[in-house]
Amino acid sequence: MKYKSYDFILSVVTIFITLSLATTVAADITRMYTLDYLEPGNSDARDFSKGNWGLSGEIEFHFIGIPDPISWAAGLDIIDMLSEKTTYYEESGLRVVQETDQEYYRFWFGPRLKSHANAFFRPYIGIHGALIYNVIETDVVVPDDYDPDNEIRQILSSASELLFGYDITGGLEMRVSKDWSLDLGIKKLETFGKPQQLSDKAVTVQPSYYLFYIGVRFEE
Repeated sequence: MKYKSYDFILSVVTIFITLSLATTVAADITRMYTLDYLEPGNSDARDFSKGNWGLSGEIEFHFIGIPDPISWAAGLDIIDMLSEKTTYYEESGLRVVQETDQEYYRFWFGPRLKSHANAFFRPYIGIHGALIYNVIETDVVVPDDYDPDNEIRQILSSASELLFGYDITGGLEMRVSKDWSLDLGIKKLETFGKPQQLSDKAVTVQPSYYLFYIGVRFEE
């Protein structure tokens, strides 16, 4: 099922408003901004994307009355998947190149276990559900080896998909002062039922990624 961009935006805004209200009864609120590097983690991901840079932001808090090690976190990852080319051969031997450009927006929310001790190193681990808005633009090209300018190019699709997934996150906060910390970590990202765009040969794939991040966390 196809979704417009405003469906995703409306969903994220609604959830963020809900979380903002929730934080009124929360403690130990922190905000973090990170630089990310997304690396394909399986063949489904490597066939249609490659390593890419992005940015993320998150808010972390825990509810008053809940044991300190249990925190909640929510965030938004934005990754430019750049361009990837995949070559196919028809039964006749004709070479066809699929060029795919992708943009990846990922909103996530879930619990994590984290040390809140007054120490320099504060490790954490979490699992988060994710709502993913994936914009995919695909061209099919029949190249001309003798004259590259004479290639045959067709815009196959320009579509967006609203998908679901989850991640497992492990990180380490290094508390520089009571107001801010350095943070680094890794996420294992899973996505369910992502379409591989190639006309009637399209199949559903389940790409997996590793997201490495480094950032700065601010305490409120």
